[in-house]
Amino acid sequence: MMKMYTSEKMVKLETDMTPRTAGNFNFYISNLQSEVYFEMGDRCINAKSLLGILSLALREDNIINIKIENIESVENAKRDLKKVRTFFEYEIGTK
Repeated sequence: MMKMYTSEKMVKLETDMTPRTAGNFNFYISNLQSEVYFEMGDRCINAKSLLGILSLALREDNIINIKIENIESVENAKRDLKKVRTFFEYEIGTK
Protein backbone atom coordinates (compact mmCIF):
# COMPACT_ATOMS: atom_id res chain seq x y z
CA MET A 1 0.00 0.00 0.00
CA MET A 2 1.35 3.40 -0.98
CA LYS A 3 1.74 6.16 1.56
CA MET A 4 -0.42 9.24 1.04
CA TYR A 5 0.70 12.61 2.34
CA THR A 6 -2.12 14.70 3.73
CA SER A 7 -2.75 18.36 4.44
CA GLU A 8 -6.03 19.64 5.91
CA LYS A 9 -7.77 22.90 6.79
CA MET A 10 -11.15 23.65 8.35
CA VAL A 11 -12.97 26.63 6.83
CA LYS A 12 -16.26 28.40 7.50
CA LEU A 13 -18.00 29.70 4.38
CA GLU A 14 -19.02 33.35 4.26
CA THR A 15 -21.44 32.84 1.34
CA ASP A 16 -23.28 30.01 -0.40
CA MET A 17 -21.43 27.93 -2.98
CA THR A 18 -23.62 28.36 -6.05
CA PRO A 19 -23.61 25.85 -8.93
CA ARG A 20 -21.62 28.38 -11.00
CA THR A 21 -19.00 28.76 -8.26
CA ALA A 22 -18.85 24.98 -7.88
CA GLY A 23 -18.24 24.64 -11.63
CA ASN A 24 -15.52 27.29 -11.51
CA PHE A 25 -13.91 25.53 -8.56
CA ASN A 26 -14.07 22.18 -10.36
CA PHE A 27 -12.32 23.70 -13.38
CA TYR A 28 -9.75 25.48 -11.17
CA ILE A 29 -8.63 22.29 -9.40
CA SER A 30 -8.93 19.85 -12.31
CA ASN A 31 -5.17 19.96 -13.01
CA LEU A 32 -4.01 19.44 -9.42
CA GLN A 33 -1.99 16.27 -8.95
CA SER A 34 -3.44 15.77 -5.47
CA GLU A 35 -6.76 14.25 -4.51
CA VAL A 36 -9.10 16.87 -3.02
CA TYR A 37 -11.88 16.02 -0.57
CA PHE A 38 -14.49 18.02 1.32
CA GLU A 39 -15.64 16.64 4.66
CA MET A 40 -18.78 17.98 6.30
CA GLY A 41 -20.38 16.15 9.19
CA ASP A 42 -20.22 12.44 8.39
CA ARG A 43 -19.95 13.00 4.63
CA CYS A 44 -16.77 13.02 2.56
CA ILE A 45 -16.88 13.83 -1.15
CA ASN A 46 -14.34 13.98 -3.95
CA ALA A 47 -14.08 17.72 -4.62
CA LYS A 48 -13.03 17.08 -8.21
CA SER A 49 -16.58 15.81 -8.77
CA LEU A 50 -19.04 18.58 -9.58
CA LEU A 51 -21.96 16.38 -8.53
CA GLY A 52 -20.19 15.61 -5.27
CA ILE A 53 -19.77 19.31 -4.49
CA LEU A 54 -23.38 20.08 -5.41
CA SER A 55 -24.62 17.19 -3.25
CA LEU A 56 -23.22 18.90 -0.15
CA ALA A 57 -25.36 22.01 -0.86
CA LEU A 58 -22.74 24.24 0.77
CA ARG A 59 -24.29 27.30 2.40
CA GLU A 60 -23.16 30.35 4.33
CA ASP A 61 -21.73 29.47 7.76
CA ASN A 62 -21.20 25.78 6.85
CA ILE A 63 -17.93 24.46 8.22
CA ILE A 64 -16.05 22.07 5.97
CA ASN A 65 -12.73 20.33 6.22
CA ILE A 66 -10.65 20.55 3.06
CA LYS A 67 -8.44 17.48 2.81
CA ILE A 68 -5.65 17.12 0.27
CA GLU A 69 -3.88 13.82 -0.37
CA ASN A 70 -0.74 13.59 -2.46
CA ILE A 71 1.30 10.50 -3.24
CA GLU A 72 4.61 12.35 -3.75
CA SER A 73 5.18 14.62 -0.76
CA VAL A 74 3.59 16.60 2.04
CA GLU A 75 4.99 19.76 0.41
CA ASN A 76 2.93 19.06 -2.73
CA ALA A 77 -0.15 18.49 -0.57
CA LYS A 78 0.43 21.80 1.22
CA ARG A 79 0.98 23.61 -2.09
CA ASP A 80 -2.29 22.28 -3.48
CA LEU A 81 -4.13 23.11 -0.25
CA LYS A 82 -2.90 26.68 -0.60
CA LYS A 83 -4.34 26.82 -4.14
CA VAL A 84 -7.71 25.53 -2.91
CA ARG A 85 -7.75 28.00 0.00
CA THR A 86 -6.89 30.86 -2.37
CA PHE A 87 -9.93 30.02 -4.50
CA PHE A 88 -12.15 29.89 -1.42
CA GLU A 89 -10.83 33.19 -0.06
CA TYR A 90 -11.39 35.11 -3.32
CA GLU A 91 -14.51 33.43 -4.71
CA ILE A 92 -16.53 32.40 -1.66
CA GLY A 93 -14.93 33.96 1.37
CA THR A 94 -13.87 32.00 4.42
CA LYS A 95 -13.52 32.68 8.11
